[in-house]
Amino acid sequence: MKNLMQIHLVLVIIMVQLSIKALAHSQYQFFLNQRNTQKTSNTKVTPAHFNIFVDGLLECPDRFEVQDQTQVQQLMTNDQKKCFVSPHNRNNYETLIYRSYLFSSHGYLMAFLSFGPGDEKTHTGAKEFYFFPRNLAEQKYNWDPTLHQLNVRSSSNYQFVLDTWTTEIIGSKNVGVDVDPKISPDNNAGLFLKPETGIIYELPFTLGNAPSSSKNLDGVFIDQKQNRCTIKVKEILKSVGSGESEVKLTDAQIKSFLAIRCPQLVVNW
Repeated sequence: MKNLMQIHLVLVIIMVQLSIKALAHSQYQFFLNQRNTQKTSNTKVTPAHFNIFVDGLLECPDRFEVQDQTQVQQLMTNDQKKCFVSPHNRNNYETLIYRSYLFSSHGYLMAFLSFGPGDEKTHTGAKEFYFFPRNLAEQKYNWDPTLHQLNVRSSSNYQFVLDTWTTEIIGSKNVGVDVDPKISPDNNAGLFLKPETGIIYELPFTLGNAPSSSKNLDGVFIDQKQNRCTIKVKEILKSVGSGESEVKLTDAQIKSFLAIRCPQLVVNW
């Protein structure tokens, strides 16, 4: 029986790895796959990794690396237009109570929460953030083994510092970060960002799926002075298949849109 269980686990891991490799699912499905399996790797610390363009295509080689209790997976969409970096704590599989993160090279952050074993509709949820403008820097991550930290820089030049033992955000630059350590469906994912440059479009925590999949949901633009403006998801995002959404406006169009709809916001790029 034990051997059969081990064989089943290996088959599940292979299937999930193939689905992630093809990236046929949404970002939320990526986390559901990750929640149901555990991939192992030897500890490996590497220099900084940048996402660069070669002949108009994004260079984003598949990577799986580990430092302390944090694993990082980097992978690219089939169209070579988006690169994802996902830090995840390896202890999470013991209780399935955790918060993980997914960064995208298009100025995006998802916080995914799992509330223990149970149906994904009631025991998982997510909160999403879209950063503007999106072309200030190349997405980058690097390890600092001396300080036991993982550093992630977004394309909006927001910089996040994660502790490699807990995989929680413990510091930042160009964006204020407040983290509630409690993993609960009742605290809006326990992650709160305050832009110090640019603006953020925040989609509230949603149970059972990605908030961007609900096009009638109200999202909130937040500027550097904490001014807020509520705009429905369907006005900012579009569906691109397989449950995934992306911003349908350029940065210049976002700026013009907000000048009309949200004149109270400071949009200074």
